Amino acid sequence: LRRLSDDATVDSAVSSTEAETASKVKSMLSHPHTMRFVSDLNTAELFCAKHVAVSRLTQLLGQSDISQADLVALIGAPKKTSASNMWSRLKTNLMKKDGAGGGGNGGGGHAGTKDRMSTATFGVALETLLERQGVETDLGAHGRQKLQVPQFFELMLTTLSSMDLAVEGIFRKNGNIRRLREVTDAVDKDFSRVDLKKDTPVQIAALLKKFLRELPDPLIPFRMRRLILSIAALPSVRDRMDGFRHATILMPQANRDMLNVLMTFLNWVATFSHVNEQSGSKMDILNLATVITPNILYADVKEPTRGDRDDTFSYDACNVIQQFMESADALWIVPDAVIVFLRDNSSEFVESTTELNTKDLLRRCEKQLTGVKSVPDLEP
Repeated sequence: LRRLSDDATVDSAVSSTEAETASKVKSMLSHPHTMRFVSDLNTAELFCAKHVAVSRLTQLLGQSDISQADLVALIGAPKKTSASNMWSRLKTNLMKKDGAGGGGNGGGGHAGTKDRMSTATFGVALETLLERQGVETDLGAHGRQKLQVPQFFELMLTTLSSMDLAVEGIFRKNGNIRRLREVTDAVDKDFSRVDLKKDTPVQIAALLKKFLRELPDPLIPFRMRRLILSIAALPSVRDRMDGFRHATILMPQANRDMLNVLMTFLNWVATFSHVNEQSGSKMDILNLATVITPNILYADVKEPTRGDRDDTFSYDACNVIQQFMESADALWIVPDAVIVFLRDNSSEFVESTTELNTKDLLRRCEKQLTGVKSVPDLEP
């Protein structure tokens, strides 16, 4: 945390512990102009940024079938809370970031299943995987705050980075199915004992796709798919980029960080598509998006389809992932509207002990956004 301000005070109704947390939050909110990447936002700043994202997306999507209520549900916080309760929750989050905690898993079940699930990597919820093997990584587009990803995911990418990525058909070819099964079983027992360097780049790329596909909830969560595809349908390139930048703010942090690292990595892999006239993987951004999309952005099989059309996978989804890869760092930069909102409102939020109401916050955001120009076109 940044150095706390000596003169930070709160209303006497707030306890000394809550006052200390409020002081920390005030310090965290005090320099919004220094932020560049979304990963640099702390808990309090991200809470505000999500409300800005809801307001901006409501503007952009207009009369689409995505309502403001749908967007508010993605914030992931109660609609109404008191300031003192907010400080309590923020203090808990701050303690977790300082290294407190991880809970046990006290369910029943057979011993074999419990043993397997205690070490498994494939088919495990992302949040659980991060609790078990989360690491801060140098990969991805980030500022002073590094991104957090599962350690085995990072291991696959770093191992691939040390190999020949110009091999033809990487990420398109499926690899040896039997070997995939063997490595998956070994990883689920103890991933730290698996030497990926014994395998080929094609085999590890296939393993990465399998890992992504077997996440219980896709990397781009089921509940965000309609929003992402609605943004993709906007006619303006500028509005699409603006929409995607705000939509990623509404993603769970675990998904956002991992998607950031994956898209940045694949953008780099695409540079090996044509090394010279004799060599190259032939896997440019379009081809990579085509083979990766079915593993990270697809419909829930329980989700009703329109008519007789199988909407599990769509070319619109492929276009989204292509744009994500092409955008490089630009997708993960804090939108101007968020910077302006934090700069103009942070002090008042910290000093207030009245109820914090999502409806009131959104009203502030909407008023603010009427004076904020659209972000300029961004180079991929």
